Amino acid sequence: MCLLFLASLILLMITVQQKKHGRPHVWKWATLSFGMFFMCYDEGFQVHESFTWFHGFRR
Repeated sequence: MCLLFLASLILLMITVQQKKHGRPHVWKWATLSFGMFFMCYDEGFQVHESFTWFHGFRR
């Protein structure tokens, strides 16, 4: 979980730097950062467990 959060922070820093220098595709870095943060959140709070109904694997 901690590694995913660290990756999210690093990607966020890249996003800020890319935006500051006016580089294209900033939204791609922001999307990667958000994705890593969501995976970190999911690891900690097991959000994916509530989506099991979506696949039809009810217990």
